[in-house]
Amino acid sequence: MIDQVKNFLFEYFWLPIIDSSVHYNIYNTIVYAFVFAYVALYLVFPLVKRMDLAFDREFFIAVTPYIFLGGFLRALRDHQIIDTILLETPIIYILMFVFVVSTLFISKKLEGRELVEYHKLTSVIGLVLVLVTLSLFETVNFPIVFDFIILSLVSILPILAGLYFLKPEYLTYAFVIPVAAHFLDAASTIVALGQGAEEKHVLANIFIDIFGSYGMFIMKGLVIIPITFVVLKEFEGNERNYYLFLISLLGLALATRNMTAITLGS
Repeated sequence: MIDQVKNFLFEYFWLPIIDSSVHYNIYNTIVYAFVFAYVALYLVFPLVKRMDLAFDREFFIAVTPYIFLGGFLRALRDHQIIDTILLETPIIYILMFVFVVSTLFISKKLEGRELVEYHKLTSVIGLVLVLVTLSLFETVNFPIVFDFIILSLVSILPILAGLYFLKPEYLTYAFVIPVAAHFLDAASTIVALGQGAEEKHVLANIFIDIFGSYGMFIMKGLVIIPITFVVLKEFEGNERNYYLFLISLLGLALATRNMTAITLGS
């Protein structure tokens, strides 16, 4: 019995971490989703409130560089520029979480001593790390970047037009940014698949198998748009901003990782 449990854990949880050719599976996908939800609801949100931080403009300025940093670091693993499982999912998310929280904590303490505003120090540290990480890449595939920009515009502009004519009250940053972030992820996935990459996520593969690579847009439309509508309708204030931030975070992080992996190299 113990050997069976060990084999199960190795095959479905540890092997996808140590072997990049192994895709996600239904078991680790469900577990990671529950862990993410638990951490988001019962650890991150109370922790940020305890640190006397609000999910406002200053907070978003502070943490945005780290969203891109995570994607750039993950791409370093894809290109084998830095070959370590520390940059593999889910370990990289744990490390990024600890680092960002520590940086916010220190910056907030310094702000309390009237030395510097916390969001400025936190964002500057993140930007410096982003620049250092980008310096490790040596090449840029500009044609692929162009394809990504065009595909992103083609997918996002109709949504903005639809909101303008049908639901103008939702034509706000609060709605557009989370949705656009995930359509950027969809566009980056489609471009990456065209370059020979493989989709590893279970739900995305279901839509791709049925509709082809453009099924990513269908999946995002069916999942992300309704979720964002619900968050805007059912929540308010700091809690609403937090959930919108999480949605945006997931989309931007994945889009950054995808595009970095196929446009930058060593």
